[in-house]
Amino acid sequence: DDRVTVVEWTGPYVGLRYGSNLVAFHHGDGTSDAQKLGALMSTTWPKLWGETVHRYWFTGHLHHTKVETIRRRHTQKLSTKTIRRIHEDGGVTKFLLPSLSGDDRYHVLKGYTMSQAALLAVMLDHDRGWFGNLRAVAA
Repeated sequence: DDRVTVVEWTGPYVGLRYGSNLVAFHHGDGTSDAQKLGALMSTTWPKLWGETVHRYWFTGHLHHTKVETIRRRHTQKLSTKTIRRIHEDGGVTKFLLPSLSGDDRYHVLKGYTMSQAALLAVMLDHDRGWFGNLRAVAA
C-alpha cells in the first residue's frame, strides 16, 4: 500500500515524524525513565524535535499499561490499577504498552501473571497530537 512505509532500523530506539508529532519506540528493557527518554529524544533527533510540537515515547517490556506525561512533578492516583505520573520536564508523553503475550514459564515463576493481556491503540491527530486510546483485551 502506498500509505505504508517500512523503516528498517537496527538501533535500540526508533524515532519518526508524523505531522506535528515526534514518535519514538523502544522495547523498554533499557532506558525507560520518562525524563531520560525526553532528553534522549531531543539529543538523538534534534531536527525532528525542533520541527514538532507533540512528542511521544512508546515502550513495553513490563506487560502492564501505564501513561506518563512529563510536565509537572506530581503524582495523581487515578484508580487502584492505574497511576498517571506527571513531571514538569521534557515535554514528552511516555506510553508503557501492555502485552498480548500469554503466560510462559519465566513469567509464571517471576509472578508476572497478574496483568491482563491487552492491546492499546493510541490515536494521534496529524496536527493536534494525542486525542484518545482504544484498549482491547485478549479473549
